[in-house]
Amino acid sequence: MNAAESVFSPSFLAAQSRFLSAAARPGACLREYFLPVAGPDGARLALWTARLGDERALHQLAVISGTHGVEGFCGSAIQTAALQAGLFSNLPGEVSALFIHALNPYGFAWLRRVNEQNVDINRNFVDFDHPPGNPGYDELASAIAPPSLEGAARLAADARLAAFLATRGLAALQAAIQGGQYRHPDGLFYGGCEPSWSRGVLETICREELPRARRLIVLDFHSGLGAMGEMELISPDAPGSEALRRAHNWFGPRVRSEHEAESVSAALTGEICNAFRRYCPESELTFLSPEFGTREMHVVFQALRADNWAHRRAIPFSGPWNAAKTDIRDAFYPDSAEWRARVLDQGLSVIQSALDALAN
Repeated sequence: MNAAESVFSPSFLAAQSRFLSAAARPGACLREYFLPVAGPDGARLALWTARLGDERALHQLAVISGTHGVEGFCGSAIQTAALQAGLFSNLPGEVSALFIHALNPYGFAWLRRVNEQNVDINRNFVDFDHPPGNPGYDELASAIAPPSLEGAARLAADARLAAFLATRGLAALQAAIQGGQYRHPDGLFYGGCEPSWSRGVLETICREELPRARRLIVLDFHSGLGAMGEMELISPDAPGSEALRRAHNWFGPRVRSEHEAESVSAALTGEICNAFRRYCPESELTFLSPEFGTREMHVVFQALRADNWAHRRAIPFSGPWNAAKTDIRDAFYPDSAEWRARVLDQGLSVIQSALDALAN
């Protein structure tokens, strides 16, 4: 069994088991947060944290997987590989590491990018008394998530998206679809109408497991944007900011602000970095989302669209449901040995760079 085969898993439960076994070997302090919703086979779902090093350390690294559910196959494999490789075996006394495994365990288990309420966790950290607007999504809502993905309804929806693209451009279309929206509960990239379970748990983790950090690096692993196997380190910070400057100095030229046109990501609302900003206010925060490319953008979009339709209208575990699951899994977790090897190599390199930055 090669290195990738030993850490990439076929299911959420297998990924969780491998992560916990890898964390137990160096004696990590484990903590479970139970989600009171069952997996597709009735299995118990949970988020786990694993602490290595002194929790009172002033320099801390947090490594997150599964913010977007099905993308957790990628992040979990990197977490497990980092633990198996012994990257944390000789941490300096002032450095500590915290792994957050499966921030969205429901999405991971059910092969969804969203949670049990169709909420995108990385759009959920907003003030719900004053949620952000997204006029572009409002205009395209029925085309983005049409009532049918066949026949005339599909053709009409696609024609509206094509017209928007032709008149407004790709950046505007990407912002409209991906930026986050709070008015269409059955749509894509829905940020919710209240704090999610995952948001509450992450805020608890910030308050209870990271309160002493004075320098904090957070790596939140994702997949699905960009060219196959390529990695971009997406920063939520604005060009010219001190946080973005630090990220460039420590992690190099693959760092991109989501506010720059060159990034594979649109600028987002309600990101999880807001939890660290609010509940770790004394920390010098450097937040990055390592994003690994998979399929072409339109293929990923159609997979998300089909999964959304399946959970709204298809019979669970029927032929159309299973087809949607096959497509969304492939869109975020390609069955490619080369892709997995590249993800591991780059992911471990990023973690090592973070540890070097904290130690030095």
